[in-house]
Formats: sequence, structure tokens, C-alpha cells
Amino acid sequence: AISTWFWDFNDGNNSTSQNPDYQYLATGNYNVTLTVTNISGCDSSITLPVNINPVPVAAFTSDTVCLGAATTFADVSTGSPSQWSWNFGDGSAVDNTQNPMHTYTIAGTYPVAFLVANGSTCMDSIIHNVIVKPLPTAAFAFDTVCANAATSFVDQSISAVTWQWDFGDGSPVNTGNSQTHVFPASGAYSVMLTVTNSSGCTDTVSHSVTVNPNPVSAYTATTACYSYATAFT
Repeated sequence: AISTWFWDFNDGNNSTSQNPDYQYLATGNYNVTLTVTNISGCDSSITLPVNINPVPVAAFTSDTVCLGAATTFADVSTGSPSQWSWNFGDGSAVDNTQNPMHTYTIAGTYPVAFLVANGSTCMDSIIHNVIVKPLPTAAFAFDTVCANAATSFVDQSISAVTWQWDFGDGSPVNTGNSQTHVFPASGAYSVMLTVTNSSGCTDTVSHSVTVNPNPVSAYTATTACYSYATAFT
């Protein structure tokens, strides 16, 4: 029967426990020697390599998130992880790529859980909240359009704080919520409104606006005498 045990952990420390738990203070390869002695005073030794892997530290960044846009998640972990697991907090499937992109379908705050491992039992995880910002709604109405007449464009957008109007006729882009504009000629123009909300998210809407040609006034009249009817055509 074994009566004594001696463990040499190859880092200047040792133990006489039968089954010790030992914490190394540095990563690397250690040749650990176990020497046992039985009740008769006979001993035996064995040396085996033990690899102490670095513990990864999970960390990530994400860009500004607007609803409907793909969000980029970047792994910035340390400790050379080789395995990744992303839970985006919206019920979607776990993603095991290092730097995934994900599109949320509803605005809100999502706890994103990120786990990394270095190919062994060493792992670390972190959770950050990602805020998915709502979009504004771009909308406008306009009145009947005639060439060379001022046409009113009324903003009906929701949650907008800035506006950009492109009237599709080569004129400069205008800002402001409601506009009046004079088209230089009759025809069809694509009028586009882009709005931005306080979170920096944008929405765009466009309508086809038909600019009607103006009629041309003209008439003739018969030679008229006093007390006779004059014909105007």
C-alpha cells in the first residue's frame, strides 16, 4: 500500500497530498513528477507534461444600430480564443463565427451574450446591452402641380428632426419640414424626401409628381358695330 506521495509541480512548488489541486501562476508546459513510497519504503516516480493554457478574456464591440440595418459585431478578446458563441438576445440561433453581422427586426434593448474558448476547457463570457434604435417615417403630401406655379409640399413624417428634399429637377437639395417649389417645365418628376430622427436613423420616401402644362389663352372677335352683337371665339 502507498504510504506517502510527493508531487513536484516543476515551478518550485510541491505537495504531499494524494490528490492535490494546484493553481499555476503562469501559462506554459510543466513536467510534473509524482513520487510514491509504500509501507515497505520502496518508491517509484513518473513524470508527465502538463500544459497550462491561457485563459481568454471575452470582449467585443458593435457599431451604431438602426432598425433593419445589419449590425457588425467585432471580437476584441485577448488570450487567443479559437471558439466563439454569440447569443444576440432576440431568440435567433446562436452564431459561432468570430465577427458576425446580425439584423434585428424590432427596436429595443437586447442583452448580447458572447462566450469565447481557446480550444480547451478555458473560457470566458461577457454580456453587453445593444440598443436597436427605431426609424423615423418619411411621408409628405402635395397639391396640384402646374408649370411655373409654386407647389406646396407638406411634411407628414413621424419622429423627424432633419429633412432633405430632392425635387428631381436638378435644383439644390432643400432642408426644412415643409416646402414650396416651382418646377421649370411640365413633365414627370421623382420627388424624394429623406428624414433623420434624433438617434441618427434615416428613412426615405419618393413620389412621382406630374407637372401639368399650362393652357395658352387665345381668342378672335368679329368686327363690331354699336348696338350689334359681337362674336368672341
